[in-house]
Amino acid sequence: MKMRWGMLILSAFMLGGGLLKAKDQNGLTVILKDTKKAAGRGVPDLEGWDKVKYVLALDMKVKNISSRDFPQGAVAFTVIVKEWGTEKLLRYTGTDEVPPLPVGQSVERVIGKIPGSGYGEAGNDFEYQNSIEGYRVVLSHGGKETIEVEKPSSFKKLNGQAQDAKVRKKVK
Repeated sequence: MKMRWGMLILSAFMLGGGLLKAKDQNGLTVILKDTKKAAGRGVPDLEGWDKVKYVLALDMKVKNISSRDFPQGAVAFTVIVKEWGTEKLLRYTGTDEVPPLPVGQSVERVIGKIPGSGYGEAGNDFEYQNSIEGYRVVLSHGGKETIEVEKPSSFKKLNGQAQDAKVRKKVK
């Protein structure tokens, strides 16, 4: 697989934070990066720690690099999250849609939104919070798998160790 300069530069910028994976296959380029978006901060307790609310998710960019248009597609994902404090691995799964992609066009989506909470202090917001340990994303068009992306290479092992998560509330 040839690495394009644009992809190399984009990769260098995106590496500063999460698990990044880029893949070219069957006329599509898919770039995935795990993110943690703050959703609010509570009042500090006596120890100076704040209760922090956030959303774990995957930022996904899909670009049509082929010489043909792609019809509307589907994306199925599995996200493995390590729960802070217990170190349990939790499996979150879901689906989303990918709009039609004309030649040279791209689309960005945020998928796998998982609500979370934990504790943080100034300059150390993510120490006592859940984290994304791995993911598997499969794009399909016309009922056929177009591209599959897994991160890390030991995803199958992580997935085998994880238990299905109970989602209490959907995040918009």
